[in-house]
Amino acid sequence: MANKISSILLLQAGILVMTLCWASESFAASPYPLDEALDLLSKQLLSNRTTLSQKKAAVADLTPLYGEMGNLGAFLAEELSARLAKQHVLMLERHLLTAAMNELRLNATDLVDPKYAKRFGQFTGTEVLLLGTMSDLPETIKINVRLLNIESRMIVGAGSVELRKTNELMKVMGIPYPGSLLVTDTPSSSSVYLDGKLVGSTDWRGRLKVSSIKPGSYAVLIQRDGYRSESRSIEIREDAETTVEGNLHSLPSRGTAVFLSLLFPGGGDIYLGHSDWWLYTLGVGGSIWGAVEYSKKTEEWIYVDEKNPSLGVKKRGDGPVYLFAGLAALIWGYDLMHVYATTPSSNLIQTDENNRSGYYLDLKSQEVMIGYRWSLP
Repeated sequence: MANKISSILLLQAGILVMTLCWASESFAASPYPLDEALDLLSKQLLSNRTTLSQKKAAVADLTPLYGEMGNLGAFLAEELSARLAKQHVLMLERHLLTAAMNELRLNATDLVDPKYAKRFGQFTGTEVLLLGTMSDLPETIKINVRLLNIESRMIVGAGSVELRKTNELMKVMGIPYPGSLLVTDTPSSSSVYLDGKLVGSTDWRGRLKVSSIKPGSYAVLIQRDGYRSESRSIEIREDAETTVEGNLHSLPSRGTAVFLSLLFPGGGDIYLGHSDWWLYTLGVGGSIWGAVEYSKKTEEWIYVDEKNPSLGVKKRGDGPVYLFAGLAALIWGYDLMHVYATTPSSNLIQTDENNRSGYYLDLKSQEVMIGYRWSLP
C-alpha cells in the first residue's frame, strides 16, 4: 500500500514539474514590451557572469534578416550596451565602435566573419563581441543575440526574445504604425480591392476587417455579382480604423429587361434607363401598322404597268405585308439583343490589375457607357 502511495506521489510530482517547465517556456516565449524585453535579454546574456568577467565587450548594430527595420538595430544595440554597462561589464563606447568600423571600412554584417571580427578586436582591444539579428514577424519582432569570443571564435552566450509591436516601437523603427480598414453594410461574399489588389471578401454579416495596412491614400473597390460596384478614395491613418459603408445597389435584372422588351418594344430600354427606347417602339409599331394596312389591300387589282394599261391588271399581293412584318421582326430582335448586351453586370467590371484589355464600364451615370483605359501589359 505504501509503495502505491509513493508511486502516485512521484507521478504527481513529475506531472507538476513538467507543467511548470511548460508554463515557464510558454511565458518566456510570449512577446514583451520594449523595456521588459531588453531587461530579459540582458539577464539572459549575464546568466553566466564569468563569460564577461573583466573582458572588454562591444555591441554591434543588430542586423535584420528580412523586413524593413529602420533604426531599430542601432537603437537596440545602444540600449543593450547601456544595460550591460550598468551591470559593470567593460563596454566599448558606441561612438568609438562606429569610428573604428569606419576606419577599418567595415559594416555590421562584416563582423559575422571571424577574420573581420578579429581585425576589429585587435584594433579596439575588444575581446567579446555581441552580435544579433532581427526578424520582422506579423505581430512581433524576434530578437536573437549571441556573445562571440573573438580569440577562440566560440559562442559563449546567447539570448532570445520577442518584442511586441507597439506604436512606440514602430516610431523607433521610423515606420508609421499600421492602420486598419473595416468594410460594413455590404452583401455577403462581396469582393474588396485595395488599389486593385484583392484583400478579402465580406462575411455573412456583410463585414470585412483588413489589418496591418500602411498609412496612406488608397482606392477601394467593392463589387459583387448582381450589384452595382462601389468605388471611392480613402485615407488610412496611423493606428486608426477607417470604416467604409458599401451600400451596394442591386443591378437591373437581365431577365426582367428582356421580358419587358418581349412584351412591347422599348420596354426593357425604359427599365434600364436608356434614352433611345422610343426608337424601337416607333420602329416596330410603325412597321406593324404598315403590315396591317397593306394586308387590307392585298385583294385590290392594280395595273401591271401603270404607263401601259393595255398589259392588264393583277392583284396587289402580300409582298408589302411581308416586307413590313420582316422589318418589325428585325427591329424587335435587335432591341432584344441590345437590351441583353447592355444590362450592367459586375462581372464586366475589372480592376487595373486583372484588366489587360483596357476596356471598362462606367456605371456612375444612369446609362452604361463603355470607355477605354490605357493599361500596362
